[in-house]
Amino acid sequence: APNTALQAAHSVPYARGFLPNRGLIVWDRRDGTYEAIYTPQALGATTLSFSMASGSEIIQLGGRPLQFEVEAGLPSPAFCVAKGNGIRNGHAGRPTEFVVEARDAAGNLTDKRLELRIVLTPASSQQQLSVQAQGDGRHVVRYLVPVSGIYKLSIFVGENGSVRPVDRRHINQ
Repeated sequence: APNTALQAAHSVPYARGFLPNRGLIVWDRRDGTYEAIYTPQALGATTLSFSMASGSEIIQLGGRPLQFEVEAGLPSPAFCVAKGNGIRNGHAGRPTEFVVEARDAAGNLTDKRLELRIVLTPASSQQQLSVQAQGDGRHVVRYLVPVSGIYKLSIFVGENGSVRPVDRRHINQ
C-alpha cells in the first residue's frame, strides 16, 4: 500500500549553486520535517551532512556530519563473473583454472560468503576439481580431466543454485 505521508510530500529543490549528490532524494513532508533516502555510490569512508539554504545563508543541520564505512553487499548471482582461459578450453592431464568473482548487485567485488558449486560433466572418478576462496571475493577454480573430449562446465551461484551456464568446452590432448 502506498505511504500516504509520502504522497503528500514533495521533492525539495536544491539551493542555487549546489549540485545534488547522486543517490540522494529529499522530501519535504509538509509537517515541519524532511525525509531523506541516501544510496551510497562508492565503497569506503563516507561523510554525510545535511544543510539547508535560507536565502543566501547555509545552515548546517543535525550537528556533526555522520561518518561511516560503505561496504559491498551480498553476492548477487546476476553480477558474478567467471574469467580466464579455463572456462573456454583446457588440456587432458594438465591442470586448468579460472576465477569466479563474487559481485554484489551494484557490481562491487565482495568478500561476503558466496554459495558456489562447480559441475563438470561428464563426470569421471579420475577427474579433479577444487575451489579455493582468495578472501577478496575471488574464487580460483582448478580442474583436471583425464581424457580429451567435450565437457560441460556449469557454475551455480547463490543459495538457490542460480546457474551461470558455460557452454560445452572441448578439452584437447
